[in-house]
Amino acid sequence: MQQSDAQVVLWCTRAAEQDYPSACLRLGHAYNFGHFGLDKSFTFAASYYERAVKGGDTDGMGCFAECLLRGEGVDASEAKAMYWYSRNCGGDISAEMWFSGGSYYHHIPPRRPDRALYWLGQAVSLGHVCA
Repeated sequence: MQQSDAQVVLWCTRAAEQDYPSACLRLGHAYNFGHFGLDKSFTFAASYYERAVKGGDTDGMGCFAECLLRGEGVDASEAKAMYWYSRNCGGDISAEMWFSGGSYYHHIPPRRPDRALYWLGQAVSLGHVCA
Protein backbone atom coordinates (compact mmCIF):
# COMPACT_ATOMS: atom_id res chain seq x y z
CA MET A 1 0.00 0.00 0.00
CA GLN A 2 1.43 3.38 -1.00
CA GLN A 3 1.66 6.23 1.50
CA SER A 4 -1.17 8.22 -0.13
CA ASP A 5 -3.41 5.11 -0.17
CA ALA A 6 -2.63 4.49 3.48
CA GLN A 7 -3.62 8.07 4.31
CA VAL A 8 -6.94 7.73 2.47
CA VAL A 9 -7.72 4.54 4.38
CA LEU A 10 -6.64 6.08 7.68
CA TRP A 11 -8.79 9.21 7.35
CA CYS A 12 -11.79 7.38 5.92
CA THR A 13 -11.61 4.88 8.75
CA ARG A 14 -11.45 7.64 11.34
CA ALA A 15 -14.43 9.38 9.76
CA ALA A 16 -16.36 6.09 9.48
CA GLU A 17 -15.73 5.43 13.17
CA GLN A 18 -17.67 8.65 13.77
CA ASP A 19 -20.44 7.38 11.46
CA TYR A 20 -19.93 9.81 8.58
CA PRO A 21 -22.00 8.20 5.81
CA SER A 22 -19.77 9.34 2.93
CA ALA A 23 -16.71 7.84 4.61
CA CYS A 24 -18.56 4.57 5.16
CA LEU A 25 -19.59 4.56 1.49
CA ARG A 26 -16.04 5.21 0.34
CA LEU A 27 -14.68 2.38 2.51
CA GLY A 28 -17.45 0.13 1.22
CA HIS A 29 -16.30 0.85 -2.34
CA ALA A 30 -12.65 0.37 -1.35
CA TYR A 31 -13.34 -3.10 0.04
CA ASN A 32 -15.80 -4.03 -2.71
CA PHE A 33 -13.35 -3.24 -5.50
CA GLY A 34 -9.97 -3.58 -3.75
CA HIS A 35 -9.09 0.13 -3.96
CA PHE A 36 -6.42 1.99 -1.97
CA GLY A 37 -4.34 -1.15 -1.55
CA LEU A 38 -7.04 -3.00 0.40
CA ASP A 39 -7.85 -6.63 -0.32
CA LYS A 40 -11.35 -7.21 -1.64
CA SER A 41 -13.75 -8.16 1.10
CA PHE A 42 -17.46 -8.36 0.38
CA THR A 43 -18.12 -8.78 4.10
CA PHE A 44 -16.40 -5.49 4.95
CA ALA A 45 -17.94 -3.80 1.91
CA ALA A 46 -21.47 -4.80 2.90
CA SER A 47 -20.82 -3.76 6.49
CA TYR A 48 -19.65 -0.29 5.47
CA TYR A 49 -22.48 0.10 2.94
CA GLU A 50 -24.96 -0.78 5.66
CA ARG A 51 -23.42 1.84 7.94
CA ALA A 52 -23.70 4.40 5.13
CA VAL A 53 -27.35 3.44 4.73
CA LYS A 54 -28.01 3.93 8.43
CA GLY A 55 -26.59 7.43 8.01
CA GLY A 56 -29.05 8.11 5.19
CA ASP A 57 -26.64 7.91 2.24
CA THR A 58 -28.78 7.17 -0.85
CA ASP A 59 -25.85 5.88 -2.93
CA GLY A 60 -25.13 3.48 -0.09
CA MET A 61 -28.71 2.22 -0.33
CA GLY A 62 -28.18 1.13 -3.92
CA CYS A 63 -24.81 -0.45 -3.10
CA PHE A 64 -26.21 -2.29 -0.09
CA ALA A 65 -29.13 -3.50 -2.21
CA GLU A 66 -26.63 -4.93 -4.73
CA CYS A 67 -24.89 -6.83 -1.91
CA LEU A 68 -28.23 -8.22 -0.75
CA LEU A 69 -29.26 -9.22 -4.24
CA ARG A 70 -25.95 -10.97 -4.94
CA GLY A 71 -25.52 -12.37 -1.43
CA GLU A 72 -22.05 -10.88 -1.18
CA GLY A 73 -21.00 -10.19 2.40
CA VAL A 74 -24.58 -10.71 3.63
CA ASP A 75 -27.26 -13.35 3.24
CA ALA A 76 -28.99 -12.95 -0.13
CA SER A 77 -32.45 -11.46 0.13
CA GLU A 78 -34.41 -10.27 -2.87
CA ALA A 79 -37.03 -8.71 -0.58
CA LYS A 80 -34.48 -6.68 1.39
CA ALA A 81 -32.71 -5.68 -1.83
CA MET A 82 -36.01 -4.40 -3.22
CA TYR A 83 -36.61 -2.40 -0.05
CA TRP A 84 -33.24 -0.63 -0.31
CA TYR A 85 -33.58 -0.11 -4.07
CA SER A 86 -36.94 1.48 -3.33
CA ARG A 87 -35.43 3.80 -0.72
CA ASN A 88 -32.62 4.65 -3.16
CA CYS A 89 -35.23 5.55 -5.80
CA GLY A 90 -37.34 7.67 -3.49
CA GLY A 91 -39.94 4.94 -3.04
CA ASP A 92 -40.55 4.34 -6.78
CA ILE A 93 -41.22 0.61 -6.81
CA SER A 94 -41.06 0.39 -10.60
CA ALA A 95 -37.55 1.85 -10.54
CA GLU A 96 -36.40 -0.70 -8.00
CA MET A 97 -37.74 -3.49 -10.19
CA TRP A 98 -35.88 -2.02 -13.13
CA PHE A 99 -32.66 -1.94 -11.08
CA SER A 100 -33.17 -5.55 -10.00
CA GLY A 101 -33.71 -6.67 -13.58
CA GLY A 102 -30.51 -4.96 -14.65
CA SER A 103 -28.61 -6.45 -11.74
CA TYR A 104 -29.70 -9.96 -12.58
CA TYR A 105 -28.71 -9.47 -16.20
CA HIS A 106 -25.44 -7.56 -15.78
CA HIS A 107 -24.05 -7.95 -12.26
CA ILE A 108 -24.95 -11.23 -10.66
CA PRO A 109 -22.86 -14.18 -11.80
CA PRO A 110 -24.07 -16.34 -13.33
CA ARG A 111 -26.35 -14.13 -15.37
CA ARG A 112 -30.00 -14.90 -14.73
CA PRO A 113 -32.01 -13.73 -17.75
CA ASP A 114 -35.13 -15.38 -16.31
CA ARG A 115 -34.98 -13.25 -13.13
CA ALA A 116 -34.00 -10.16 -15.15
CA LEU A 117 -37.03 -10.57 -17.43
CA TYR A 118 -39.29 -11.16 -14.46
CA TRP A 119 -38.28 -7.93 -12.70
CA LEU A 120 -38.16 -5.89 -15.89
CA GLY A 121 -41.65 -7.17 -16.73
CA GLN A 122 -42.86 -6.09 -13.31
CA ALA A 123 -41.40 -2.61 -13.87
CA VAL A 124 -43.05 -2.38 -17.30
CA SER A 125 -46.42 -3.37 -15.84
CA LEU A 126 -46.09 -0.45 -13.42
CA GLY A 127 -45.25 1.97 -16.23
CA HIS A 128 -41.48 2.38 -15.81
CA VAL A 129 -40.42 3.93 -19.13
CA CYS A 130 -36.78 2.77 -19.07
CA ALA A 131 -37.74 -0.85 -18.47
